[in-house]
Amino acid sequence: MADLRAHDLQMNIQVREARTEQLLESLQSGALDVAIMALPSGVPGLFEQELFADRFLLAGSAKRLAQVNAGQPHVSPKDLQADQLMLLEDGHCLTDQALAVCGVARTSAGINMGAGSLATLSHLVAAGFGLTLMPELAAASECGAAKGLCVQRFSTPEPQRRIGLVRRASTNGGGCFADLAQVARQTGQAILSQAQSDYGPASGAPGLY
Repeated sequence: MADLRAHDLQMNIQVREARTEQLLESLQSGALDVAIMALPSGVPGLFEQELFADRFLLAGSAKRLAQVNAGQPHVSPKDLQADQLMLLEDGHCLTDQALAVCGVARTSAGINMGAGSLATLSHLVAAGFGLTLMPELAAASECGAAKGLCVQRFSTPEPQRRIGLVRRASTNGGGCFADLAQVARQTGQAILSQAQSDYGPASGAPGLY
């Protein structure tokens, strides 16, 4: 939002944060003009513009991460067991993405999907209740807010999701939409660059931070 104001974009901005399915419904009904979300949306009649790739980091307490790393030089998402995972409650796209990356079925025994927000999830895993996949975009804010939360990079190829701008295909993509996409891309890439400075470079040697 600060970057949008700094660019002095001439648009009336009203922000709504919601689950992906709710955002898509609002886009289709016309209640929202544009949404920023993980791609693909899978909904016909919508135009998607990719902005950047958001990598996943492994997050947990230092003790939990040390246990996972014991005996193996590099950890991949497939190395994680269902009973080690703590995820957001069912219905969050981040949970679907994490399950897909780890190759774990939603019905697998032991998965804890009790957290209602990323902030709650971060505090729980920081306290040692499990491990989770942390979007690189959120790493700095969550590590700063949850005392004891540590992150590390996965071995290559690092798991990631695509973040993009989604609007109705019937809407002209120029003007404010193009401006918004440019600012969102620049802001996102700046956050990711800082994360790679703070938590190790992408595709570099995994380390605990």
